Amino acid sequence: MRSLQQLRLLALSALLLTLSVATPLRGQQPAEAASDEQVQQWIHELGARRFIVREDATLQLVEAGNSVIAAVEAAISEQNVEGLARTMFVLDRLASSDDLATAQAAREALGRLSQHEGNAVSRRAIRALATLDQRREEKSIRELRSLGASFGNQYVVVGNDTMQLMVLSIADNWRGTTDDLVRLKWITNLQHLDLVGEHVTDEWMQYVEAVTNLSSLALKRTSVTASGIGMLVKLEQFMNLDVKYGPMGDATLEHLVKIRTLRYVKLYGTAVTLEAAEKFAADQPQIELDFRLGAFLGVACPRAPEPCYVRSVQSDTAAERAGMRAGDLIIEFGGVVIRDFDDLKKQIGRHRPGDKTTLVLIRPGPLQSTSLRKAEETEFDLKAEDHALGIEITDIDEDSAWYKVGMRAGDVINVLNNESVKTAAEAMEAFKKIAAGEVVNIVFYRKPDKRPASITFGAWK
Repeated sequence: MRSLQQLRLLALSALLLTLSVATPLRGQQPAEAASDEQVQQWIHELGARRFIVREDATLQLVEAGNSVIAAVEAAISEQNVEGLARTMFVLDRLASSDDLATAQAAREALGRLSQHEGNAVSRRAIRALATLDQRREEKSIRELRSLGASFGNQYVVVGNDTMQLMVLSIADNWRGTTDDLVRLKWITNLQHLDLVGEHVTDEWMQYVEAVTNLSSLALKRTSVTASGIGMLVKLEQFMNLDVKYGPMGDATLEHLVKIRTLRYVKLYGTAVTLEAAEKFAADQPQIELDFRLGAFLGVACPRAPEPCYVRSVQSDTAAERAGMRAGDLIIEFGGVVIRDFDDLKKQIGRHRPGDKTTLVLIRPGPLQSTSLRKAEETEFDLKAEDHALGIEITDIDEDSAWYKVGMRAGDVINVLNNESVKTAAEAMEAFKKIAAGEVVNIVFYRKPDKRPASITFGAWK
């Protein structure tokens, strides 16, 4: 049986071991700082023959905190195998401290030790740093979430594409301080930041610039100015900036030119002028600039060069309030002809929230069809004008073959003999080439409704 003294030693050893692997420090200092002599004694005892002595020295150094890091690092070359392992353990624990100064100092010590190439010290330091990176990243995410941030894999619009990125979002429910943002740089797989609210200032950008792998940033209704944007120049993988409403002016563009990896920029509702934006777009063709003064309509349409048909209308938007519907074709904006969605976006981009204008749209109704058999004497004897949906019949004689198969003035021919109709001249030439006796298929809209829509623009949400 074990003696009483052995049992006491075992119990004490178990207690010290439990304390040494407990929750990371919170930066508390001992009631009375240890002397240099005492610290050197503890460092020497890390490699002691007796387990209880080694354990006590390890615990004392961890509890001493930041003040012992330099001494522990300096003495590492004098340690035996056991002392080396415990030195690394002490630095690892201190690098996991909640006290940021202590954690940073210990990590820097490990970084220096990792540069001692080809020996046991560097190998252990490199492994410790890798473990710390993962542990610190997980801890940073937990802490930022507890302060109101959200983190996860999301789809982000980048240029004309949608990319799946690791996203951290901070909005109006943020309960942290700017000092808490230091944790951003420790999230190594963070690719996109979504920052919302006036509390987001230029001071935040010094923490954004430290996010090594950041490729995309969205700023919505923030207080960030051109000076804050200038801090993004140091990012080496940054390619996408999306700004909706903020005080940044023309000087912003001067900073953007310096970001060599930048490819996509959206500026909606900023203080950047239209003239400066147009010059930037002309001078920097490698950067795709989407510039708008901030007005929002609320419709989705096909990409150019398709006609500007409304695919959907968002609820509680200017478009919905104006009575627009899916299926409408937008053909005019404030007196300007609209050929495609790019035309529409360009015109909207020249307006601010609250501005008013008038759209002209066509509500086509259902497509109809008929056919006629072309005889030798059948002619293209209807009068027609070019129309956004094809060609519009402006006059037709009741004796015409076209009238007899059901065509009427006001109808718009969309397809003739299985070919889309673009202009009246092209339709006439195509009809002449159809052989006598052939059946001609006609697809048309019955007197499509052309109407104005009064718009008061809203803002992007």
